[in-house]
Amino acid sequence: WKDEKDVEIDITQEKNMKKTILSGMAATIMLAACQQNEVLVDPNGGSTGSNSEAISFGLPLPDNGSRTALSQATGFPLGSVITVDGFQTNDKQQVFQLFTDQAVEHSAAGTWTYSPVRYWDIKSTYVFYAFYPHSMAHTFDTDNRTYAVTSYTVPDSKDSQEDIMIAQENHTLPLNLVTLNFNHILSQVNFYFKASSNFSLNQVEKVELTHFDVTGIRNEGSYAQTG
Repeated sequence: WKDEKDVEIDITQEKNMKKTILSGMAATIMLAACQQNEVLVDPNGGSTGSNSEAISFGLPLPDNGSRTALSQATGFPLGSVITVDGFQTNDKQQVFQLFTDQAVEHSAAGTWTYSPVRYWDIKSTYVFYAFYPHSMAHTFDTDNRTYAVTSYTVPDSKDSQEDIMIAQENHTLPLNLVTLNFNHILSQVNFYFKASSNFSLNQVEKVELTHFDVTGIRNEGSYAQTG
């Protein structure tokens, strides 16, 4: 049997225990909500969230498109795949790498797709970086946020030769389309020949170029982005 004082102590202890349990539950719920708010990733591949909330990419165009082999200034052909690295800074100034070597494909006219789909957090700010082509061996320095290509050799076959491009740093506010602007670090060069207007083609059946040399151009090397 407990006296009245003992009962009061037991009741007080029970109340304190309930407070402790409730406080622990609240902290757990707040922590879970905070974690979900930091990096918004849809685990169901797009079944939740509206399209306006998804981080989407516009049609990236090379700065010097007229000098690219990619469809002569019309941009990347269907099936092109770029690499995207992106960072999110939340309202507590915590930085997360939201995109890491993410493949983003030009799947339809004006449409770029990737998986899993990520969603904007309106309290955060974002910055994006990109590299082309995704299939080419490259590295991304997360501290300096720069790309590098090591010991690259241009293939002999013309059909296997690709432009190498890096996008300018892009800051995009939530719910806006991410548009990436690319610059070449290696581009194909085409040579065209035609007869001078002063040259008479009278009774000439054809003019044929039999030999052509280009000197002083290396076919291998490394690149390290500095800015």
